[in-house]
Formats: sequence, structure tokens, C-alpha cells
Amino acid sequence: MLKRVKLVYAAVILIGFISVNLKGEEAEKSNPDKSQYTDSIAASVNGEIITHSEVTLYCRQLHKDEKFVLQLLIKKKLTLQTAKKENVKVSDEELDKRLNPLVNSEGGKEEFEKKLRAIFNVSYEKYRDDLRDEMMREKYIKNKVNWQVPQEKEKEAKPNYVIDTYVSPKDIRDYFEEHKAFFTGSAKIKLQQIVLSFENDIAKNSKRALTEAIISEIKEGANFTQLASRLSEVNAATGGVGDYASKEDLPPQVSDVILKLKIDEVSPLIETEKDYRIVKVLDKVEAAENIDSLELQNRIRKILFDKKLQDGLDKLGEDLVKKADIWVDPDIHFSWDYSPDTIHTPASQK
Repeated sequence: MLKRVKLVYAAVILIGFISVNLKGEEAEKSNPDKSQYTDSIAASVNGEIITHSEVTLYCRQLHKDEKFVLQLLIKKKLTLQTAKKENVKVSDEELDKRLNPLVNSEGGKEEFEKKLRAIFNVSYEKYRDDLRDEMMREKYIKNKVNWQVPQEKEKEAKPNYVIDTYVSPKDIRDYFEEHKAFFTGSAKIKLQQIVLSFENDIAKNSKRALTEAIISEIKEGANFTQLASRLSEVNAATGGVGDYASKEDLPPQVSDVILKLKIDEVSPLIETEKDYRIVKVLDKVEAAENIDSLELQNRIRKILFDKKLQDGLDKLGEDLVKKADIWVDPDIHFSWDYSPDTIHTPASQK
């Protein structure tokens, strides 16, 4: 049950996450007055504070480094501030509809709060407020995206959204032609793996015990991506996610197992000549010689939709950053994703 609460709170942390590369020209900044805060300040976003304890908590929960977490918290602040400016609201009814199933799954409010306090030292009221904020961010982003396919007659009209995700039939055909080598030939599979290698019998025994322990954690609800990021000896930086591969590219022990797995299904322990593996199937792409298949058309449409959405969110985030007053504690080893010729150092730090 404790693992479930951890996953629930991690989900709250990530709801409404938008990808902001923090590129572009910074607004002029100033140091916040640290004397009014008991906790040390990691960053200030338009005058709102992010503390070092917040950064530390998120680092532990997400198993990410300080730079990633601090940028995430800055993005969260910016999107929430903008949502409030645009009068985005989340009603108590909407909030309870999202929250009540989580509370009930833990045996009621009293048990839920006990676990929140035990794991995160967070009260039920604080959790509820955080969830409302995340839902507000989520609604703000949804309001910025065109989720519908526009009618032909409406394409010339000025839309009230800022991210257009429309994918035309021509877009789909062009993508297929550009990536024909991928779609033709043999079927492709995208895997997420936790790989633990061994060179001798002693290492083999210890790695097997560790692999079995990881499988037990996964069965109890632990997050596969976080485990892969911490423990896998292959693709740890991507949470164990690799590129698409054909059956012929994989060890036979792996390919024999994954052919029987469904999407999002996790394998039992797999032993190859050099390592132990736990494998999760993320996607399967059947070979196709043309674009006639409706399944293939829908697959390409989703690929292009996701790219348009991500590009739009990146641009939206960059626009927010350009208008923001952001200060970061100079004692933090933190680097912005700016090109050197666009950095504007605050006067107080010169």
C-alpha cells in the first residue's frame, strides 16, 4: 500500500508537465529577500519561491538530478501562475472526482493521510491543494491545444488555441514515404528493459538475486521507469527505453519471450549468456508495404500528433520563460539551456 501512495504522489508531481527547454531571452531579474524565509531559497519565479527542501523531495521521488527537478519546478510555477492569470478554475466537484478514488483505494481519508504524513510529511489538505494546482495546470494546457480536426471551411479562421495538432492525409502519406525503410521488412518492437550483466558465477548469483527482488517490487506496484533509471546497466538515462528493434536484433532468449507479451506487459526474469533482463513491451509495429492499412495510418497520425503537440508545448513554455523574472541560487550548480549569446546575468550577480 505504501508503494501505491508513493506512485499516487509522484503522479501528482507530474500532472500537467509541459516540456520547456528554457531557451530564449530572459527577463531582467533580481535577488529575492532571503531573510523572510526559514528554508533556503533555490529559485524565485516571478517572486514566488522554490525552496531547497522542495528540490530535494522531488529529486528523491523522481530519481532525477537537481537540474532536471529545478527546471521542472520552475515550469510548474510558470504554468500555474499563467493559469491563474487567465482565470482557469478547478471546482470542488472536479477535484473530488479525481481525488476520491485515490483516497478510497487506501481505505479512506484517515488512512490516506497517515500514509502521506509517514512518507512525505504532507497533510491531506496540502495534498488536496497540490492536486488542485496540478489540475489547473492540466486544464490550462488543454485549453491551449486544438484537440479536434478542423473543418475545411474553418481552416482560414483565426483559432482560439495556440497549439494546432491537425494531421492531414498528405502529412501521413509523406511520413510513410520518408520512413518507408522502417515500416517495410520485418516487424519492429520497442522495449523498456532492466539489464544486469555478469562476468562470473559469483556476480551471476548476486545479479540474479537482485533481478528477482526487482521483479517482486514491480509486482507490488513499483515504477518500472524509475527502477530502470536507478538500476539498469543499459539505457539508464532513458529509463531503460531503447530504439525500435527487429526480432533478429535481439538475443533469442529475449525474442522468444517478448513475442508472447502484450503491450505494457512485463516479462518474467530472462537469462541470456551475458545478463539477466526484465523486459516491458512498449510498442509493436507490423511490417507493411503500403499505406493502405488503417491501423498504420492511425499509428502515423499519432506520431505526427505527438510531435506537433510537443513542439507546441516547447514553444508555449519558451514564451512563458521570456516574460518571466527567474532567479536561481548561484550556489546551485545549475546551467540554463540557453545559447551563450542570449544569457542576461542579473545585475545583482554581476
